[in-house]
Amino acid sequence: MNKDKRVLLLIPFFTILMPIYSLAHGGDGRELSPNYLSEWNYLLAAVLIFIFGFYLIKLRESLSQSICFFLALAVFYIALGSPLHYLGDQYLFSAHMLEQSIVYVAFPPLLLLGIPMKVIKPVVVWGLRKNIFLILKFPLILLLLFNVLFLYIIYR
Repeated sequence: MNKDKRVLLLIPFFTILMPIYSLAHGGDGRELSPNYLSEWNYLLAAVLIFIFGFYLIKLRESLSQSICFFLALAVFYIALGSPLHYLGDQYLFSAHMLEQSIVYVAFPPLLLLGIPMKVIKPVVVWGLRKNIFLILKFPLILLLLFNVLFLYIIYR
């Protein structure tokens, strides 16, 4: 592979570092604040600490589940409570996409692994009794349901 082709392959990696205004979720396109590293969401941290405390007192089953639940809350806080959220919302589109990837890819498996069976089992039994899970057989219905919920969130 010659040098020109290698340079062309590196272009996508360098574009991640370019400051592109995302204007995601109501950003006004202003310049990055010099103290953006102090943009921590302390209220979200307090709520997540309360949730983890409740989990440890009432729902804990094993150490591995507790670790997975704690990691899920920590990943959620890193994505939505840290300066990464400020960067993604006000300045860098790549930071916004990293934040969304963390919330959609890393958070759900950790949360599901951390939820105890005594919480999951009654929900599943109720869903089977009411035939709620029969809708999972029809992908078109799920696609339409997703789009309706997504449009509701955007236009509310």
